[in-house]
Amino acid sequence: MVMKPNTSPMDVQVNLRFNFEDDWNTDKIGNNCEVFGRIGFRGYTVDDLVDKGEGALTIGGKHISKNFQLDLSDPEYLSLEKYEESPEIKIYNGDVLLVKTAPVGKVCYIENLNEKATINPQLVVLKNIKLNNKFFYYYLTSNLFQKDLHRIKSTTGIPTITQKELLNLNIIYPSLEEQEKIVNLLSTVDKKIESIDLNLKNTNYFKKGLLQQMFV
Repeated sequence: MVMKPNTSPMDVQVNLRFNFEDDWNTDKIGNNCEVFGRIGFRGYTVDDLVDKGEGALTIGGKHISKNFQLDLSDPEYLSLEKYEESPEIKIYNGDVLLVKTAPVGKVCYIENLNEKATINPQLVVLKNIKLNNKFFYYYLTSNLFQKDLHRIKSTTGIPTITQKELLNLNIIYPSLEEQEKIVNLLSTVDKKIESIDLNLKNTNYFKKGLLQQMFV
């Protein structure tokens, strides 16, 4: 992809194909992964929460940011007994998490996780993904999928989506080689965003320091 000088990313056509010409496939989510949630009788209460170092991370909707990133600035930990009770929802690098109960649709891709982790009842974990895992994640963050998801979510009581409904939603995808090209491009953009966010935070810290020195 070549961008002309002063070209905004918003001006780039969204149907970039990296010189690939094969048609994209359409299939059900359920034919391309397995979805696991915390079964009701294996739920937990605040009494099952423990201090850091005494259990496993339990990830909920508040731990996924609006830009679909894992945010562990306010972690919660579940007892190891409850963690071991549900091995199918243990979280590993390469898994994809999705919030199925308000706020429905937040997604994150798990990478660089170096401690035991599981999900709370608000989430489902998508495993055994047949596509490129990160391409799968990027698709779930797309407007196309998010519109489909919000179209079928329950609007009575607390907005939610069932695992069956999720499995029946469609996904479109190209060849594995093109998936990898797409992932490389979007990962590069993500790294640029992270760099900009870090610079912005550091600049804000610098400003606060100046204000404290000026108004003492």
